[in-house]
Amino acid sequence: MLTTGAISTHVTGSTIVLGPHDIAPHVLAHEFGHVLGFPDAYFRGYRDLGADGYLVMEVLADPDDIMSAPGTGVVRRTHFAMVIADVAARSRRPDGGSTSPSDAFRREACTGRVGCRSTRCVTPSPRSSSPSG
Repeated sequence: MLTTGAISTHVTGSTIVLGPHDIAPHVLAHEFGHVLGFPDAYFRGYRDLGADGYLVMEVLADPDDIMSAPGTGVVRRTHFAMVIADVAARSRRPDGGSTSPSDAFRREACTGRVGCRSTRCVTPSPRSSSPSG
């Protein structure tokens, strides 16, 4: 399901809830990956720099993968293969249950290529009285 009205774009269960801003096709594909059961393949941390804003550190399991880099990554053949394998496994189980494609994705995501990028945000920290810009 696809709906609107959120403060920011996110996935809840099998629903993609769109925020008020434009969304790039890659980001929508990334969010649909969550609906299919794929987890994020990046790790993000923040450090409060006080009046200087925040330091955002992001580590990517694979900078070319849509679930690792929503803005620039691509949907890979392995994503399709994992979904097809999940559907096939579900059809073979008497209870119709399945393992999520995310289980297979976690195994595939560790390709040995790890990217890291750092971005200094311009948003002031909450303790700062200066206007954001």
